[in-house]
Amino acid sequence: MSNSLCLVIPCFNEAKRLSRDYLQSLRRELSCDLVFVDDGSIDDTLAWLRTNFEDSVVIQIPENVGKARAMAIGLSQTWSDYDFTAVCDADGAVSIEDWKIAKSILDENDDLDLVSGARVLLAGMPISRGSTRKWIGRIIATYICFILSMQVYDPQSPCKIYRRHFLQLIDFSSFRSRWFFDTEMLLQIPAHSIFMREFALLSWHDVPGSHLKLSSFFEVLRDILLLLKLKSIRKK
Repeated sequence: MSNSLCLVIPCFNEAKRLSRDYLQSLRRELSCDLVFVDDGSIDDTLAWLRTNFEDSVVIQIPENVGKARAMAIGLSQTWSDYDFTAVCDADGAVSIEDWKIAKSILDENDDLDLVSGARVLLAGMPISRGSTRKWIGRIIATYICFILSMQVYDPQSPCKIYRRHFLQLIDFSSFRSRWFFDTEMLLQIPAHSIFMREFALLSWHDVPGSHLKLSSFFEVLRDILLLLKLKSIRKK
């Protein structure tokens, strides 16, 4: 496929948050394919996908494996067929305009491996995050920058597009984290070899129903310790 783009969308119990209008507009405006990964949902997510997007690929995982692993499975089965592949959250929090900006930056810069939209809280900009998630996010981002030995403002950005030649370097079968897919991916490649650009998202807002809550703290902490261990192993 020439200059083609695919959005991989992991879904876990997202039947109430999926928006057919948003996803259809995204597909139309970006001229992209949508690939859904149902991560062991126990609500009506799978039925919703098959009813509303019967012409799209739906990868079904029998049991919940976590967002990071679901993303790895989705990318591993799609990246080789497209010039560009992205992971898109099911909640539709990233605007279509921001996705178009991300794609245009890659189109105009052949040297970039990936582009990432950062949720930067600037005065007057419609970027809205709950205070708890905002501060937890900044603490996590600081640790991730240390782990990666890279300066990245929003390492867990919900708006990232990867170029095919970058994804072919990734071993998707080795992912162990439940939350930090992006970080574990970047850890596989030396920081000085990654050509990445961030841009400030025009808009973003927390969508009710997120699966990342205060009760997830211990899982997140476990994953951070896991990433530190992976970093030390790959240094040897």
